[in-house]
Amino acid sequence: MKIKILYITICIFCTETIFAQNNNEFSVYPHIGFNISSFTKGVTYSLDNGEKFDYNPKYTIGFSFGGEIEKKKQNIGLSLGLIFTLEHIKFEDISVSSDTYRFHSKNFSILNKNLDVPIIVSYNIWGNNVSKIYLKSGILFRFLLSGTTKNTISFYKRENDQWVINNNYSGKNKGEFTDGYNKIQVAIPIGISYEYKKISIDFKYNIGLTNVYKYTKENIYNRSFVLSAGYSITL
Repeated sequence: MKIKILYITICIFCTETIFAQNNNEFSVYPHIGFNISSFTKGVTYSLDNGEKFDYNPKYTIGFSFGGEIEKKKQNIGLSLGLIFTLEHIKFEDISVSSDTYRFHSKNFSILNKNLDVPIIVSYNIWGNNVSKIYLKSGILFRFLLSGTTKNTISFYKRENDQWVINNNYSGKNKGEFTDGYNKIQVAIPIGISYEYKKISIDFKYNIGLTNVYKYTKENIYNRSFVLSAGYSITL
């Protein structure tokens, strides 16, 4: 926790320092890209009989679009962004069985719509009059707009030495799960960007610092790779 507070303090200090400078250049960067997201560990579920099993997440592709406003002073830049993120995470199929039942779950996935607000400090490590390379890091605040989940379940029970499907627990399921997540999450983005004239290619790795789920004692964090392309408009 102390490290998180120190990191946020440094970001705020850099923000105040850069914006206090005069003769700076403001630029707007509209951009679009995709993300590959997952969780740090599986989600544990329980059947009615107390049997527990884990849904293990897989890295899955999502999309994002938005923009940032950036202020630069010599080799240092500071940006504030507003980005809509469609986060999609799939989970491995599950098969659990005993002498009395069989449980199969497949195509389990979640789809979250988020509004991200990143505050990014960039440092120019190489460049000329045409192209530049920046190292970037900062703090990202994520606000959950909505969350949905879906899967297909087949539940069989044993009757007279035969497996009979239980239609009360079987079928395709889809529903809203917004209340199951923490509405505000915090992450640290670390990345690099390449700028050629007014075009920029940006790659970041977001390290989640807050628990994804609201109703679990397990610490499950978000991890995502983000690749985006943007265009600079000087103000």
